[in-house]
Amino acid sequence: MIGDEKIHQWDLLDIATEVAEEWTNDWDEDQGFGSSDMTYMIKDFIDNVIHQVTALNIYKTEFNPSLQIVKL
Repeated sequence: MIGDEKIHQWDLLDIATEVAEEWTNDWDEDQGFGSSDMTYMIKDFIDNVIHQVTALNIYKTEFNPSLQIVKL
């Protein structure tokens, strides 16, 4: 998807920073962070890339059975 849509690295960095800041601000300090949390954080990042960078709504994420990017 990133190569097909020619998404720039700076856009990816900006979105990754936004997602990390959001998750950091929303996460309780005493709460653990497991592998499933990381999966949902990655999904959040990919969803943001899809919605912020690609003008076309031709991609979505889904669990089938693992996290995948699906072209509609």
